[in-house]
Amino acid sequence: MTKKTVTVPVIPDREPLMNEHEVAARLGVRVGLLREWRYLDSKGSRSRGPKYLKLGRLVRYRQSEIDRYIDECSRI
Repeated sequence: MTKKTVTVPVIPDREPLMNEHEVAARLGVRVGLLREWRYLDSKGSRSRGPKYLKLGRLVRYRQSEIDRYIDECSRI
C-alpha cells in the first residue's frame, strides 16, 4: 500500500499547520492518543489535548497551540 502525501499550502502571514503525526512526534505520544483526546472533546468532556482545527476531513494543529499546551502542562 502506497502512502499518499498531502501538502498543505502555507498562507503568508499565517503560521504553518501541523498534522497529527507531527504533533504526536513533538509531544511524544501516540497518534491514537490524540484521536482519543479529540473524541472525548467532542463528547463534552473536559479538554484533554491541544486545540485543533477541522478543515473538512483534515485535522490540523497550530504550532502556537502546541506550545501553549506544553506550557500549560509544565509543572515547575
